Amino acid sequence: MATAQAAIGLDLGGTKLRGARVRDGVIEARAAVELGGQTSPEAVADLVAGVVATLGDGPIGMGIAAMLRGDTGMVANSPNLGWRDVPFASLVEARVGRPVLLENDLSAITWGEYRFGAGRGARSIACVFVGTGVGGGAVIEGHLHRGANNNALEIGHVKIAPPDRNCGCGKRGCLETYVGGAHLGRHPGTEALTAAGTLLGRALADLCTVLNPERLVMGGSVWRGEPLLRHRTLEALREAINPPALEALTVVDDELGDDAGVLGAAERGLFMFMKR
Repeated sequence: MATAQAAIGLDLGGTKLRGARVRDGVIEARAAVELGGQTSPEAVADLVAGVVATLGDGPIGMGIAAMLRGDTGMVANSPNLGWRDVPFASLVEARVGRPVLLENDLSAITWGEYRFGAGRGARSIACVFVGTGVGGGAVIEGHLHRGANNNALEIGHVKIAPPDRNCGCGKRGCLETYVGGAHLGRHPGTEALTAAGTLLGRALADLCTVLNPERLVMGGSVWRGEPLLRHRTLEALREAINPPALEALTVVDDELGDDAGVLGAAERGLFMFMKR
């Protein structure tokens, strides 16, 4: 029996880069490095190349917290890294000598949970993580929904309130400016958590009314760490969602934690390799 092809999965956040060599959904080796303030595109590409060198050969998929421009490998906007219009895949490819598939981090996480975690066995899932910001992804009838320009499910940037708060995306009034950890850290207390839960629950209700997934996978540091926000979010979701959509919906927590991104990115990179 032929040995399955290994692939490299990378998960690039605002402060840390995680990597893994993955074969058949199993992590064979890991590597991680703190960015340590080295956030220029060239410096981060150098760090990526170092991590890839420790993990070995194989197709490369990378999830990044950013808005992308289609399949060009271009980062249109990464607020956490302070990047705009950066050809990041090309920078990495020049250093590692092989193609790199760039995915939005929540797309990679969603695919990881769908294939190996809390989404196993479902045909259609939505996945929303609440951490410093708010991000989402979806698999519809077995296919990762990436949108016309690879920017689908940017739920953190839906407009849910009067536009009185600036967002890192360049717009005002985005969901994550009211619900994300960056906002809650500046406005602690039960009143802020209750208000955030109400807004998040309504946004999730709209998402599930439109997509009608059978499973909603929730995760992220704020979601895991704030029981009051969780409780109010689920209340508001049930209050606002279209009843038939609620009948088909199960809400679950993520299962894979930090591994979801590298597992999903590795498999997406392997798909790219197999299509060539």
